[in-house]
Amino acid sequence: MFRRSILAAAALLTASSLAGCGAKNAKGESSLFDESSRVETPASPESLSPAAVKELESIPGLDSDTDNPASESAEKAKNSKSEESEADIEKTAAESVDIGGITLTADEIPFSSVVKLSGKDSGSAVFSDGTMYLLDGKKLREFTVGDEAEETGSTELSGSYSRIDADPYGRIYLSRDRFDCAVIDESGEVRPLDVAGELSMSKVMEYGLCTNGGEITKFTSEADGSWSSVAERELEFPENVSAVEFAGNHILIAHKEDGENSVTVCDYDGNTLVSTNGGSIDEDITAITETAGVIAASSCGDLCLWDDSGDLIGRLSSNDTAKLFGADSPLMINRLIPEEGGSMLAVCSGGKGESEARLYRISGL
Repeated sequence: MFRRSILAAAALLTASSLAGCGAKNAKGESSLFDESSRVETPASPESLSPAAVKELESIPGLDSDTDNPASESAEKAKNSKSEESEADIEKTAAESVDIGGITLTADEIPFSSVVKLSGKDSGSAVFSDGTMYLLDGKKLREFTVGDEAEETGSTELSGSYSRIDADPYGRIYLSRDRFDCAVIDESGEVRPLDVAGELSMSKVMEYGLCTNGGEITKFTSEADGSWSSVAERELEFPENVSAVEFAGNHILIAHKEDGENSVTVCDYDGNTLVSTNGGSIDEDITAITETAGVIAASSCGDLCLWDDSGDLIGRLSSNDTAKLFGADSPLMINRLIPEEGGSMLAVCSGGKGESEARLYRISGL
């Protein structure tokens, strides 16, 4: 009992002495005691009786930090904490990832201010005339993108949409499956369209497709170029469609056939050029594109690649893409946008807590 009292007093005295010497962590070094072992009101040497001080001085090695059990415990705790911090840094550092012999890298294009998204349907984006338009609930946000993405304006919308696209003339289309669509014309006015479903627009010619309930119909323009009517279904496209994108002169259609998710690449006449094979994508594909002869698709944050013959290159899980992005948790890939030179932009959302918008450039294709 008396021995335990002496050891407790010794620990208090040692802590007080070290505190009086000044912590080294002001110079970037860790102190000997971590926060969990610190005593809020340590006893000072003056508060101990002469007899207690004499007893303390008689304990061998008490004046040596290396022999002090409390000091050893604190040092181990410090080292353990340091190792955990380094592990966290490594886990959130962007990594190059090999997929079927292709080495992918990703560079984040940061937003100048954090962009918190308001709902699960937010995060669809499109580039038009050098501006990135991002859907955020009932708000359309505009960004200029260089070394970073800087918000330059926003438009309040009367309804919520899940998809945004643009035509060759810079008009912006807002749509949602089974709901009425709208277009923002050259004057900035938001006008309703006489069509329901998700709209996908060619960026190189007057051509659009409307997907409603999993079926595609060609979307044609009126004489004034207002793109406000739906033509007869004149082309045989796949059904059970989850996403449609235009990439150059190709149409990419993600759909499910015999229970398997696949991507069909068509020309503008509706002729099938390529159908993908394999990939083990269980959920509906929501983001697709084609760049440098590679077909890319994502579902719930994973990434699957096929070559221009439709043969599987490889698949990254959502945890793999998190490593690629240097994110601390898996992200949802909302849109894949092709670029020249074998790269593509990935517009993502996610993160811990509230959902944030993220933008990455994936290279190596």
